Amino acid sequence: MFYVTIGFLLIFVATDLYKRMIPNTVLIVMFFVILWLSHAHISEFLIGFTISAIFILILYSLKFFAGGDAKLLIILGTSVGYPNLFYLFLMIFLVGGLQAFIYKHIFKKITIPYVVSILLGYILFILINFSNLF
Repeated sequence: MFYVTIGFLLIFVATDLYKRMIPNTVLIVMFFVILWLSHAHISEFLIGFTISAIFILILYSLKFFAGGDAKLLIILGTSVGYPNLFYLFLMIFLVGGLQAFIYKHIFKKITIPYVVSILLGYILFILINFSNLF
């Protein structure tokens, strides 16, 4: 499932860098493919979705990221489930902070393609999760 998720994230990185958007149709396909491939019980999925949606929508309302990024984060949080979603978001936000610092201070840009941070944070989460550090 991780390879499929990384494949979708690479598509989103390309569209975010090129068009500055994340296509909703691909997000919907990603959600159902992850749901189909997941071995999680439906209750784990629903808990992950609920917690992700509440947390991410609060941050979205505070303008931390755009709508496509918020939808993607909700799907990723749902896919890893509770309590792993907190570790996933921590990795993504740490990478995002570093990316924001680089973009603002080195490239002098105001907006950043946040999907790059989402991809790198997801990969970091997978690497740490499989090394049994959690």
